[in-house]
Amino acid sequence: MAGLPDTTGKLIGKAKEIYNDILARRTAQGAKVRGLYIPLMNHPELAQHIERLGYYLKFEGKLPRDAYQFIVLSIARRIGVAFEWVDHVAHARAAGLSDALIEAILKADRVSIPHPYSVILDTIDVVLELKSIPENIQNEMINMYEVQGLLEVVTLCGFYQMVGEITEAFDVPLPENAEKPF
Repeated sequence: MAGLPDTTGKLIGKAKEIYNDILARRTAQGAKVRGLYIPLMNHPELAQHIERLGYYLKFEGKLPRDAYQFIVLSIARRIGVAFEWVDHVAHARAAGLSDALIEAILKADRVSIPHPYSVILDTIDVVLELKSIPENIQNEMINMYEVQGLLEVVTLCGFYQMVGEITEAFDVPLPENAEKPF
């Protein structure tokens, strides 16, 4: 049992200010404070920095919402983090990902993943393998999302690996009534 205590109800001083800021920012976007943020509140300053990057990528980044959600689901599936998958499926649908595309991600059915998502998946693959992005893939990504979008894709790969490591390392439970998808 590697879980850490939920300290959110016992925070005081600067720690409480940080938590309230995180809560307000996420609530304003219709998001909840759960998942990795519960164990991270045992180190409020670290939680604050991680949340700020995640907030930027999710709510202020350059990538279109469908691309962002495709990336999150693809990484969650690829590295086997059920919490992130369950937490993002409804957001992915709301962003315009079809049930067929979500099912293709779940089943790792590359043949059924259409352009531009196939190019994003090619990018994710090389990034998660810690390899250089081939020129043709990089050029296509830049044509679709510009250099800033490409940088966000690469950053999202690392960010959601970190999110997965935290949720898995500290046994973060799935949201209520959710079943493990894989």
